[in-house]
Amino acid sequence: MEKDVTLITKEKCIVKVKRNVIEKSKLIKVLLSELGHQEQGVPLPNVSLPILTKIIEYCQHYQDVEQNDIQLEEHQRFESPSRNPHVLIKPKGLEPNEFDLEYIRVDQSTLYELIMAANYLDIKPLLDLACYSVAKMFSEKSPQEIRDTFGLSNNLDLNQEAELSKRNCWLEY
Repeated sequence: MEKDVTLITKEKCIVKVKRNVIEKSKLIKVLLSELGHQEQGVPLPNVSLPILTKIIEYCQHYQDVEQNDIQLEEHQRFESPSRNPHVLIKPKGLEPNEFDLEYIRVDQSTLYELIMAANYLDIKPLLDLACYSVAKMFSEKSPQEIRDTFGLSNNLDLNQEAELSKRNCWLEY
């Protein structure tokens, strides 16, 4: 019988999860293989309880899928009309399925926390999905909309802004 792994979130909450589920995390898989089963639990100081719960949901959904089957290493290029080398690169096969689309439909704060946690836990397919979601979100925004999203001020004068637009005319917004 597969043992449960005890995880300890940054709030010191204890979460038990099946080992074969949480081993989608390369970090946890390596820790468990090198240190053996940790009775006291595996501390995750960079992961909050709500985010860990969301990550476990993802790992449970893909528990019967080999990591290599969902790893997104090959890329397709979306060419801009000007054939500029600065193009959006999308992981091949990342047209998200229904589960992924619903899973990643979260507020920005949660999305950024998912990116940080997926990176920390080394869950590449989840990291790719979350980063693609952010890239897609910003690829459809103007520079001013991006500034507004992050609460940034425009420190460029009109001449500097015109020069940047001229140098980056391949950008479409």
